[in-house]
Amino acid sequence: MKVNHFLSIAVMFVTITSSAQLFKIGVKAGPNFSSIESALNTQTKIGYHLGAVVEIKISPKFSIQPEAIYSSQGAVIKNAKDFDLNYVSVPVIVKYYLFKDTFSLEGGPQFSFLTEKNIATTFKSNAFDFGACGGLGLNITKQLFVQARYVVGLTEVSADAEIKNKLLQMTVGYYF
Repeated sequence: MKVNHFLSIAVMFVTITSSAQLFKIGVKAGPNFSSIESALNTQTKIGYHLGAVVEIKISPKFSIQPEAIYSSQGAVIKNAKDFDLNYVSVPVIVKYYLFKDTFSLEGGPQFSFLTEKNIATTFKSNAFDFGACGGLGLNITKQLFVQARYVVGLTEVSADAEIKNKLLQMTVGYYF
């Protein structure tokens, strides 16, 4: 009976250890530098993002990294109130490692759901924003990573005007 318990624990340990190499969970946060593509005279707005990340190893060179991020975005409009848009974003990133588990090229779609805005009186905003992201990642250690990512909105932020999101994210993250 003790042998069966020992074997069960050993199999569980090996399974968890091998899964840990294929599956990592972490958190990330950092500044956003956002703007909007429009006819308005705008400047970059500094915000932030924070959220959770899961990296799923597909092969030694490829990973898929879905994320759930709260993102503070918008733009500064000269001589007017700032344009504030806050989203819960779900990027689904494909990572290609140029160097084994260290330096990666990253890209994929981003699905963003509007949670808060301050533009109700000016524009009728859309509740969903679809975008494309691309960037670079660097695993400093097995747990600590940094990323730089550019996100361009592919759908209109407003039903009343031609406005699209543009966003540069700088990230520091930690895998558990």
